Amino acid sequence: MSNIKRRFGALTVASAACMFMVAPSALAADDAPKIEIDAPVDVQPVAGPTVLRIADRDRIGTAVEALQSRCWDGGSVILASSENFADALAAGPLADVRNAPVLVTPNGNSVDPRVIDAITTPYKVRGNTCPAFKRVTIVSGTGVLTAGVVTQLEAKGLNVERFSGANRYQTSSVIAMATVADPAFEGNRNAGVDMFLADGDNFPDALAAGAAAAEHNGVVLLTMGDRGIDDSVATLASLNGPHSGFTAMAHRSIWTVGGAATKSAAVGFQGGQPIEANFSVVGADRYETAAMLARKAFDNPSDFVVASGENYPDGVVAGAYAANLDAPLLLTTSASLRKVTADYLSEKVDNGERVVVFGGPGSIAPSVSQEIAAAFNY
Repeated sequence: MSNIKRRFGALTVASAACMFMVAPSALAADDAPKIEIDAPVDVQPVAGPTVLRIADRDRIGTAVEALQSRCWDGGSVILASSENFADALAAGPLADVRNAPVLVTPNGNSVDPRVIDAITTPYKVRGNTCPAFKRVTIVSGTGVLTAGVVTQLEAKGLNVERFSGANRYQTSSVIAMATVADPAFEGNRNAGVDMFLADGDNFPDALAAGAAAAEHNGVVLLTMGDRGIDDSVATLASLNGPHSGFTAMAHRSIWTVGGAATKSAAVGFQGGQPIEANFSVVGADRYETAAMLARKAFDNPSDFVVASGENYPDGVVAGAYAANLDAPLLLTTSASLRKVTADYLSEKVDNGERVVVFGGPGSIAPSVSQEIAAAFNY
């Protein structure tokens, strides 16, 4: 992990000047009452954290279980494809701002019936009735979740909007703008927004970045590997005027999360103009990167979320869930708890706090929950 000292002062994108303004990163407010979670307890040690698990027989059911594990007061649901990870990668900060769960449904013209029921039916959490939802925000393009999906949702009396771009990278820019423009956004738009760059061609770093960005009232922007940075990302970071349909956004700190995004920033955009990061978080692998980012981006969380670093479906939902809990997202292999993850949890988790594991035994083995509990010795 390094703090790159050299920063560029002005970079031309079309006619827009890009200036990086650096100020101390502000964490999101954590003074709200602790969110009640109604989920099965995997392990309840005599002393140590409670290890919960949110799971169902498939990725769609797991997302529904996550929604129904707590009450949401925002009235919004974010809907993405269950068949690819790209669309929902940047949705964590938006989910946090709107206090919204992420649900997933297969590509096509209709929504899975379980998803429709979860959106439109009140449910109970610890004896309290939680209301149905009023608004659905689709973060997949019309070629993935078609106009038929919108028609079906609107027929249920739901307000439907869609945030998408020509590709996943531009979609992340659109979602970022929507996050900052939302009335519930708690960051200082004038002082600038923290921007977290993460690989858009693979899922792990971006999911961890989403929870971290939400903690900093920031946004996630996706990078393109060896191809560098999409022009929409460059324009979003500029200070002046609209360009190619994207409105400029003042920014404060630039974070690159993972080796791929750090390389992309070095390649840059507009014919090879690099982006210099204020913070670069790069571990030996995705597991170490997630743990390093948790240490760097979070102060003293009281909730922690663990998902598979090998498969994306549960992680897409888990990343947004973590953002809503003001929790870091940690990654592990399916069969056993990664040492870097165990080390972070041992260092940071206090007695009585919660670790939420996402996914069934095919995603994360039951023994992983036991390993998490065994990492503590109070």
